[in-house]
Amino acid sequence: MCNHSKIIFRCNHVRVSEKPVRICLVQSDYISGVGSEACDEVRSHPLITVRRPSECGYCTDKRSRLDQTLKEAKALIAGVKATLKGSYGMVVDEIVEVDVDVTTEEAPDHEVGEERDIVPELDPVQEFLRKKLAAKDAHLMMLGNQI
Repeated sequence: MCNHSKIIFRCNHVRVSEKPVRICLVQSDYISGVGSEACDEVRSHPLITVRRPSECGYCTDKRSRLDQTLKEAKALIAGVKATLKGSYGMVVDEIVEVDVDVTTEEAPDHEVGEERDIVPELDPVQEFLRKKLAAKDAHLMMLGNQI
């Protein structure tokens, strides 16, 4: 059981060195020619374990690819917004909350002589049942005479 140094990265990936820091008796016997087999066990010791505050190479590459993809997507969205702004003259860049004061009375946006159509308030349940009874397979439903 040879002791190898170990590096623990911020992403919690672990890298163990290939060369041992301290060789065991089995490996030293193999090197001297007395032993028949080399040591296959890799062991690390807390005193030769190092924590790195950076990410491993794999995670760094993965993060840079993701950042590049996000950068390309943001550029594409900005291009589409510019195209829409050029075509229609307006694009909502962000959600804007508007606080409207109900007590203030504004001038009507229609002419005085013009009549406005008044839509009656519909009961949502009655409207739902009316639409269901108008469906082509209404005879299969058990809605009854609710209307």
